[in-house]
Amino acid sequence: LDCRVGCSGNVGSMLFYCTDYSISEDWKTGSRSYDYTFASGITQFEASFKSGNWISEVGGGNWEIRVKGDLSIRADTHSINNSPVSGTRPIVKLKRGCSMRIPVSDVDGDDVRCRW
Repeated sequence: LDCRVGCSGNVGSMLFYCTDYSISEDWKTGSRSYDYTFASGITQFEASFKSGNWISEVGGGNWEIRVKGDLSIRADTHSINNSPVSGTRPIVKLKRGCSMRIPVSDVDGDDVRCRW
């Protein structure tokens, strides 16, 4: 996970503890946490991971996943924001025109909206 804004160098590993996988759909998922110390006064940061060889069902090719963080103290909770969490599978197949509800929780009680 490489720094893009507000930090420097490598800010974390992309290695994770596998919690589920599908051989037939060619995916795996898991979680991991790590610590990174930001320089004093930094409240905004961005980090990303770039790769290639994405699954053929979504077009293949190169991709990037990016995280934007705000370390400012919130007025309502008096602490930094906690990220929302979703427990959905990495690949969900839907028929055209159908929709789904993505399970999500947020310990701060924020309204979470997804976009695609």
